[in-house]
Amino acid sequence: MIDVPSRAPPDYVPPSVATSAAPAETSRAPPPPAYAPPPPPLPAIYLCVGAVNGKHYLTRSPPPPYLAPLGVVGYPPQSLSHAYRTPATTGMSAPEFSKPPIGGPRIATGMTEVQDYCLPATHAQVCGYVQREYDDNHRKLRMAMRHEQPPLAQREQELQDQLRNCR
Repeated sequence: MIDVPSRAPPDYVPPSVATSAAPAETSRAPPPPAYAPPPPPLPAIYLCVGAVNGKHYLTRSPPPPYLAPLGVVGYPPQSLSHAYRTPATTGMSAPEFSKPPIGGPRIATGMTEVQDYCLPATHAQVCGYVQREYDDNHRKLRMAMRHEQPPLAQREQELQDQLRNCR
């Protein structure tokens, strides 16, 4: 048999609610994860060669076909002054005499559709591209006002996570 008093002793002070609940909350906290999640994959990047100028560049997606002047791609196979000669010109090389006529069907039909040549970039090229994006974003973040910083900080974290694939 247990003897339980009907009243608390006069010097008894009950424990506060905050101190009695704190140990129970800390015991319910989940343990920290034992491993780091894998980094997000690197983006798909393409190495392209411009159809008009032959320059190499990196891009996230191959560009669609576009119009370029026939003269830029090597047509007609003669000099521009000879190709655009009109009956009124005398064959002089002075700029004011060798200007091609403006307007008319020659300009409208003097274009052709071209497509840049693109291939998937190598791992090292993709890492270099992501590093340049990170550097550019980091520079913008340093210069940004406080209200402009949250999206830049989020982008910096995304790029840092992607760069973990490059180590």
